[in-house]
Amino acid sequence: MNLNEYLIENDRHIGDVVILNSVATALDRVSGDTFPMMVDDTIGVDEPVNLNDMDFDDDAWDWYEALSTTDKKIVIDCQTKLFETDYLEMKAESKCLTPPNISNHIKPPKIGGINNV
Repeated sequence: MNLNEYLIENDRHIGDVVILNSVATALDRVSGDTFPMMVDDTIGVDEPVNLNDMDFDDDAWDWYEALSTTDKKIVIDCQTKLFETDYLEMKAESKCLTPPNISNHIKPPKIGGINNV
């Protein structure tokens, strides 16, 4: 699939997908998916790897180290955006319940006939 087809099929805009020339990879900056670039300049959409799923202790480290300075900045910016988006979604989904003020309804126990206050 070529870049234009990918943009149309995935409802992306120009700039949402960037080509990381230093590692022959297309990066979907919205989803964080990376795709290998094929010899005929098409995108290997059958082989996506998400930035969040990369194991930087293994092969991904070599990929990351091969990034040019410019491409590395793009990847870091994308990872930061994905992290912030995930964090905000997680925060919105969490339901932190604040306990009601029950201090007015609880009486301390009486010890030895004296009411501890």
